Amino acid sequence: MLRSPARITVAPLERSWSILASVLETLDAANIPYCITHGYENLTQGVNSDVDCILPVDVSPERLTALFKHRRKAIGADVVRCLSGHIIVAGKNVNGSPCFVDLHVGTSYQLNGRRYYNAEQILGHRRRLGQLWVPSVPIEFGCHLIRRVVKRSISNDDARKLGELYRQDPHRCAMEISRFWSRATTGKLQSAIESGDWTRVRLDLPDLCVELQRRMAFRQPLELVGHRFTRMARKLSRACRPKGGIDVIFLGPDGAGKSSVINQTRKELADAFSSTRCLMFPPALYRQWRGREEGPPVLPHDLPPRSVFASVNRALGYWLTYYVAVYWISIRPALARSALVIHDRHLVDALVDSKRYRYAGPAWLLRWIWLVLPKPDLVILFDAPADVLQARKHELSLEQTAELMDGYRKLIRTLPNGYVVDASLPLRDVVTAVNDVVLETLSRRFDTVEPGTGMQR
Repeated sequence: MLRSPARITVAPLERSWSILASVLETLDAANIPYCITHGYENLTQGVNSDVDCILPVDVSPERLTALFKHRRKAIGADVVRCLSGHIIVAGKNVNGSPCFVDLHVGTSYQLNGRRYYNAEQILGHRRRLGQLWVPSVPIEFGCHLIRRVVKRSISNDDARKLGELYRQDPHRCAMEISRFWSRATTGKLQSAIESGDWTRVRLDLPDLCVELQRRMAFRQPLELVGHRFTRMARKLSRACRPKGGIDVIFLGPDGAGKSSVINQTRKELADAFSSTRCLMFPPALYRQWRGREEGPPVLPHDLPPRSVFASVNRALGYWLTYYVAVYWISIRPALARSALVIHDRHLVDALVDSKRYRYAGPAWLLRWIWLVLPKPDLVILFDAPADVLQARKHELSLEQTAELMDGYRKLIRTLPNGYVVDASLPLRDVVTAVNDVVLETLSRRFDTVEPGTGMQR
C-alpha cells in the first residue's frame, strides 16, 4: 500500500532533480528504505552522473522497474533502461529535450567485486540529511576512505571531506579504519586526518590498497570469484539477447535534415546509452582500404547507372556481405553493450531511390536482400512536402522529389516498425519527435512487467 510522505522541495527549472525527487518519494511511499552513498551534496542543483543507491536485499531492480512504471505519471518520467543494476528514467526539460536520471542500485557497497558494507549495515544506520537519506557519519567516512584508497588518489577536497566527517565522530570513524587496516596503518591514517598532512599516506596508497584487498580476500575468499562469474554470465546473456541498445534507420531524400537531426539526437540521447554511433550507406570500404582520397563532389543522381551485372554483383558481393558481417561483428555487440546505432540511409533506401546508388539490377533482388538481413528496431522516415525539400536543396527537380517522397511513404507503410516524423517543422521539434519515438520504444520493453512483482507475462 502506498502512503503519501512529505513532498520533497523541487527547484522548478531543474528537471533532473525533480525526477529524482519524485523517484525517492515513490520509494518512501512504497516503504522501501534507501540510502544514497555519496555525491548527494549538490543533487538539488542537477543530477550530472549516476546516483548510487543502496536498497534492501529483497528489492530487485526488476521490482523497482515495475514500481516506477506503475508510478510514471506521478514521477514525470518513464523507465527506458534496466540493466546491470542501472535503472534509467527519462523525462523532458522545459524546452522539450530529454532529461535522464540514472539510478545505480545495489544491496551492498562494493568496489571491484569486493563487498565492504552490506545493506543491513548501511540502511540500519542511515540518517536524514535535508531531503535525502544518506549513510551515518562513520559509514560514510569508511566508504569515502575506502573508495579513495582503492582508486589510489586522495585530492585536497577528499582530504578535507574526510577530516570534516572524522571530526563529527572521531571514535567511531577510527573504528571504521581499524575494521579494514592493521593497527600500524590505522595510526598512520589517523595521524594524517588529525594533522591534515596527507603526504606520507599519498606515497603509501599502493601499499594501503594491497593491504585492504588482501584483508577482504581473506574474509570473502569466494565472493570475488562469484562476482567475476556473474559478470561473465551477464555479458554472455546480453550477447545472446541484446536488451539495452537500439538500432535505428533514418530515411528521407536530400533536404530532409537527417544529418542535423542525427547530430543533435546523438548528443541528447547519449545519457540513455553506453555509446552512440552512426553508419553511412553505402560504405566506402574499398576506397578507405586502398587509401584513396575522396573524389570531387558529384551529385549522386548525375552519375550513370552501372550495368545489370555490376549492379547484381555489387548488391550480393558488397551490400549483402557488408550488412550481414557488420551486424554480427559490430552492430550486435554494440547493441549488447547498450549502444544507440543510427544508420544514415540503409540498403532499404535503394528500394525507393535506386538511381542514387546507380543500381540497375532487378528490384526483387533488393527486396530479397532486405528480407534476409537482420532487421533494425526502428525505421524513421523524415517526411516533408516536396516544395519544402526543394527549397532546402536543389539537386533534384520538384517532380523527382515528389516522386521519391511518395515512394518512401509507400515503403514505410509496409514496415511494422516504421514511423514518420514531420521534417518540415523546426529542428527542435523534429529532434523532439525522433527522441520520443526512440525513448517510447525503449520504454515499451518494460510494459509487460507486472507492478509490484517484477515478473514478465
